[in-house]
Amino acid sequence: MKIQFKLIGIIFLFFSALMSCNNNGSKNGGISFKKGPQLGYGVDNSGNEKYIQILQKTLKYNPDISACKIYLKVKNTSDYLCSYSHFVASLYDSNGSLLGTAIGNGINIPAGKEKTVDLTAGDVEMPSKYEIQIEDVRFQ
Repeated sequence: MKIQFKLIGIIFLFFSALMSCNNNGSKNGGISFKKGPQLGYGVDNSGNEKYIQILQKTLKYNPDISACKIYLKVKNTSDYLCSYSHFVASLYDSNGSLLGTAIGNGINIPAGKEKTVDLTAGDVEMPSKYEIQIEDVRFQ
């Protein structure tokens, strides 16, 4: 009986700790992160929101090596250095079937500045459509 109560207590503590985390995303280094299709942002411990925005997308396809490159023009609209941002593009054919994914990282984007980020996918056909997710954003 005591073991059952201990187990229930441990489970309760685990879920309590899990629920006390910011439910908008994961925590890392005091900043919580949220995912979004065109805007990645974090909230620091003071509640200040910080943003990375996708301004422009350009798809280039090289049929000789069956590879895609997506060039993103992104802007750090915050007052902080964006030390890291991770982007994932899902590539689809005309039927909506997933062909593959392209990934890329933005590193050290100064406050208020723009930068080009390259996403690369190898061994894929020319996609009819693609969607970009900002998966992770870290500010200093």
